[in-house]
Amino acid sequence: MNSTEPNISNSSSNKVPPYPVEGSTLINNTTIPDRHTTDVVTAVQYGFYERVIELVEADPQLTTKLLDDNITLLHWAAINNRIEIAKYLISKGAKIDAIGGALHSTPLYWAIRDGKLEMTVFLVSYGAQTSFFDGEGAAGIHIASMLGHSYIVAYLIAKGDDVNFLDKFGLTPLMHAQRVMNRDPTQILIRLGADINHQNPDNKYTALHYAVSNNNYDAIRVLIDAGAKTNIRNSDNEDVFDFAAKAKNSRYLLRLLSELTSSNKVVPRWLEVNRSTQLFGIKLLPYIIIILVAFIVDLEVWFIYKGVVLFGLYVLIRGYMMIFFDDKLQGKAPIAIAQASIFWLYACYIYYFLPYTHVMSFNCIGLLIFTYFSWKSYYLAIKVDPGYIVTNTDQLHRTIIQLAEQNMFDSEHFCTWCLVRRPLRSKHCRECRKCVAKFDHHCPWVDNCVGDKTLPYFTGFIFFTPICLLFFLYGALVYYRNHCNVTSIGLLSAIINCKASVLWFTGIAMLHTFWISALCATLITQILGGFTTNELFNFWRYKYIRLDDGLSPFSFGWKQNLVDLLNRRILWYAPTNFDWAHIYTLDDFNELIPTRLRRSTKSSSNNSPKNSFNV
Repeated sequence: MNSTEPNISNSSSNKVPPYPVEGSTLINNTTIPDRHTTDVVTAVQYGFYERVIELVEADPQLTTKLLDDNITLLHWAAINNRIEIAKYLISKGAKIDAIGGALHSTPLYWAIRDGKLEMTVFLVSYGAQTSFFDGEGAAGIHIASMLGHSYIVAYLIAKGDDVNFLDKFGLTPLMHAQRVMNRDPTQILIRLGADINHQNPDNKYTALHYAVSNNNYDAIRVLIDAGAKTNIRNSDNEDVFDFAAKAKNSRYLLRLLSELTSSNKVVPRWLEVNRSTQLFGIKLLPYIIIILVAFIVDLEVWFIYKGVVLFGLYVLIRGYMMIFFDDKLQGKAPIAIAQASIFWLYACYIYYFLPYTHVMSFNCIGLLIFTYFSWKSYYLAIKVDPGYIVTNTDQLHRTIIQLAEQNMFDSEHFCTWCLVRRPLRSKHCRECRKCVAKFDHHCPWVDNCVGDKTLPYFTGFIFFTPICLLFFLYGALVYYRNHCNVTSIGLLSAIINCKASVLWFTGIAMLHTFWISALCATLITQILGGFTTNELFNFWRYKYIRLDDGLSPFSFGWKQNLVDLLNRRILWYAPTNFDWAHIYTLDDFNELIPTRLRRSTKSSSNNSPKNSFNV
């Protein structure tokens, strides 16, 4: 029943139409029939609308007549997505819930099996039953789930089907979804409220048991991430680990389950710590490393001994990381490194440099002023909502129904992770697990997304921080001149012999100055050009991005783009204040452009279809 035919309503395609999986209905003839002489079944299959009307008007009983295996013309219209023909047949008395075929299915179930969302929407709108059990004991939502038609699953639930509806054998849609080697059906069902730990009353399997049985690794990850229990036992008294041990590829399954359920895999149980302790340990480690390295390099011993001590420190750090780090929390390390670096650099400045730069000097006052702007920007970049796309259950269902009815239910317009309509320039962040309006990138150094609402703060942070670091480096220069009597930067040996720990801190400052300055220059260049980082790196995903001329459809010129970043009026330039969480097409964007800027943008209403969409 899988079709390669486009999702069209009633065109006269020259392609051979798709057929259901029922053997008695298979047709092997690949010759294109004559639209003027063909029989009524072939006319319906190929979408020969005029021929169908001609034959039905001559014999009205054709609309209700049972063909081979009790199949009706409406079945063939449904499987081939012939909307206009189906509408005509129903108007002539065709039974919308006629049962036929080897699987004793209705036309709606034929459409569902072949993934015809448009026909599914049409038949449901005409009152087709979705809770009827076919010859396999499955209802519409079970069929859509087992075949991986995620959008039909979402549509049926939005229209009122029970997400935990049991088939005749006690299986839920979530259990059926484990047959599909794709995370989307499982993910959508869980997001729409599926009971992940429900047990089949017969064999006591949960959805996780079925996922293991089908070697569905993606579904296993989704289920455990959503809180599926691994200690529930089936009728053979097997939990998920026991059940996986009997599988053909048990070795990989057991390793995967262990990785997903155990935070510390390679340490004894008595060394395992809880999540909050792990997080504290991850944040503490950079503080310890930076100060210990400074202490070691200051030791008045032969440099080989220092190397031995540093190697011992490395071994201890590896052991420490085995206890506190895992795949889920190691992403917290960059922000911990950033904060530890900031802390110790300021400690170094106060302890070593301040006696020589003095409190009331230009260097110290300048450092304090720019530190305020840097830290404020950093705090806001961490704490402010970057522009998450939020929804509620009622709005979610309305969104799904409207997207399906407008034939816009696809990955370009709908996020199967968040179950929200994707605004223009948005993207799903797998770290935050949310869709972000005007997504730029996820920054591990602030442990937050850089999006519509956080881009100004993040840009401020990476702009002011290198300035602070330059003040620090100037303080280091004053220290070396006055404390160490170093008058030439080339005298590296004199600098090391003076105070190696200060050189360590100075090296950290120089490293951060270099890469943060480079990042700042890159980001500001993108902003002035009207691009986000995501759009430049993934331009091939977005139809509205064309890099051949180097211009963004959202750019109003570098001056206006800078004003929009600062969100402050500068002279006669005022910020546009677009709400990117509610802009879905280029037409929406064009309508919001102020009159004074309409000639400054390259976007065109011809680049995007206009769709009325109200939620």
